[in-house]
Amino acid sequence: MMCLYRLLRWNENPENGLLAKNPNSNVSVEEHVTNGSYGRASRYISCCKSLDAARSFASHSVTRPRIIVEILIDAKTVIDLTDEETRSILVQNETGRNYARCFEEVLIEGYIPPECISIAQIIN
Repeated sequence: MMCLYRLLRWNENPENGLLAKNPNSNVSVEEHVTNGSYGRASRYISCCKSLDAARSFASHSVTRPRIIVEILIDAKTVIDLTDEETRSILVQNETGRNYARCFEEVLIEGYIPPECISIAQIIN
């Protein structure tokens, strides 16, 4: 099992699980990481590998309260962009690589069931 963290969007409720914005999207890992919420809706759900990285990401958010959840998930089901080799293969541009490195980004495809999610921290 792998422990990850995610800053919830204003419209996400962990009791319902977390669903990618568009589970059928063909957006690439590189496009998702580089453009984030400002790009096209993707099938990936971005998470951070550490609580500190999630807090750092949350510090840029204007949403209040900022809710960070802990996610326990099978490591075989993720795309771990904290691995330098994986990151360099999947994310060619420097902007995307920097985002992935800075926020210790790990991607989950599609859906995270509610039983995998718990509240880690609420920041007002």
